[in-house]
Amino acid sequence: MVFLMDDRNVLYFEIGIERRTIMLGKVRINAKFLIKIIAAFVSAAFILVLLSPCVGVIHTNNIQGTSFIDQLKSNSVNSSLSYNSGYVKYTLLLYNNTLISGNKGSLGEGPRQEFLDPLNNHIYIDNFHGRCYWIVNGSSNTVISDCCLPSFSHFFMVDPINRYIYSDCGYTSLAIINATTNHVISDVLTKNNPFSGTFDPLNGNIYLSYCSSSVVTVMNASTNRITGNIDVGQYCCGSIMFDRFNGNLYLSNSIGEKILVINPSANNSIRSIHVLASPGQAALDGINGDIYVPDFFCDKVSVINGSTNTVIGNVDAGKRPIDACFDPLNGLIYVANAGSNYVSVINGSTNAVVGNIEVGSTDSSVVFDPSNGYLYVANCGSGTLSVLSTDKNAITPFPVIFSETGLPHGTEWSVTICNKTESSPLNTITFSLQNGSYFFLTNPVSGYVTSNTSGSFRINGVTVKEIMNYNETFSTETLKFLSNYYGSILAIAIILFIITAAVVFKRRR
Repeated sequence: MVFLMDDRNVLYFEIGIERRTIMLGKVRINAKFLIKIIAAFVSAAFILVLLSPCVGVIHTNNIQGTSFIDQLKSNSVNSSLSYNSGYVKYTLLLYNNTLISGNKGSLGEGPRQEFLDPLNNHIYIDNFHGRCYWIVNGSSNTVISDCCLPSFSHFFMVDPINRYIYSDCGYTSLAIINATTNHVISDVLTKNNPFSGTFDPLNGNIYLSYCSSSVVTVMNASTNRITGNIDVGQYCCGSIMFDRFNGNLYLSNSIGEKILVINPSANNSIRSIHVLASPGQAALDGINGDIYVPDFFCDKVSVINGSTNTVIGNVDAGKRPIDACFDPLNGLIYVANAGSNYVSVINGSTNAVVGNIEVGSTDSSVVFDPSNGYLYVANCGSGTLSVLSTDKNAITPFPVIFSETGLPHGTEWSVTICNKTESSPLNTITFSLQNGSYFFLTNPVSGYVTSNTSGSFRINGVTVKEIMNYNETFSTETLKFLSNYYGSILAIAIILFIITAAVVFKRRR
């Protein structure tokens, strides 16, 4: 078949047989109009194919589910259930010394690092925006004093033997504070500005780390005199911790990806442990002897076996984990997340997040008070101190009711709130959860799809209700028919497109 076009846009078609051309007909058709008709037909066919249920409906539903599960694994924000990991019992507004019930209130900024003196039940909290610090009485949960240092401070530590509190003060000095009077009685010249310190009860020494030096200073706590320096070979600018199980010191290199293990007996660095990135203040699990290191830039917590000094796992935390603390009463590890408003709770037996407790803004530190069983969280962004209680009897759970519509009677369906899945052939599924924010995931039901594949909700002292609307998807036979139907349309569209292209090409010749 040959298409011809004259100068009046009249389209002719002929059929050639054995080199002889026979004119079968002459049809007066405006070629430009024909091209427009075919182009519109081809476009409509492509749109129909793209809108076909076999392209994306069921697959999109699966993709959404997978993406949500991956999100829960990579970001543990309220990603698991817990009924006894704790709750905010009080909030202390530090600037006006006001104690209120629950997790509420905000007043300025400032509290950053904190330290507990277990002998007098006092919590020492430094102020990021000034040289003064707060002293909170753990018995009354109120500020009993605000003392000032000659310069900004980064940390506090206590020597339980001589009853002195130590804090960095100025660029090259360490302030010595009388724990009874809370007055600075002396200072010690150091190599640089100390960033962190810890007390070794086995030898009675204090060890200081720096940001601008590659050494750890050794100071005799009895005489408050520096006796030597341990060369660690690199600037660390991180926290230092004593391990009572093996007697070693663990120094976090917050500007790198390492934990340095120091032997205090030999005064040398014996091992370098690679973690994820920018490790923060570590915590020792007093039950299994593992060390939990927050990895600030990776939103995870590295778990180190204290016996082998090797990383045995990584646990998802919140955004920007910075400090960790062990609660010996329930065996859980509490991690402060500076990039979010909650504390992650880790079970040391399973190394899994078992709860998330909403606190103030930019929580930067957490300590445990053995005298009252409370945990204290410093919230730098809200100027508050969250008082966490782990009293199981005081935690009130509230119903969270999921209701479905659209499924046939007796159809099994299920809802997952991270690690806990509840299923039922009835049209309601009920969880019992404490106050906080949670993610949920509805699991696929064969032959049906829901727009509420995943979502989140918040519990604030009342029952929460969520409605899941299910719609029937196309059956396999219907999908096969539609696939063949739209496939035929697409094939015809392609043929017409080729014909149109041939006409245009012939005309240009």
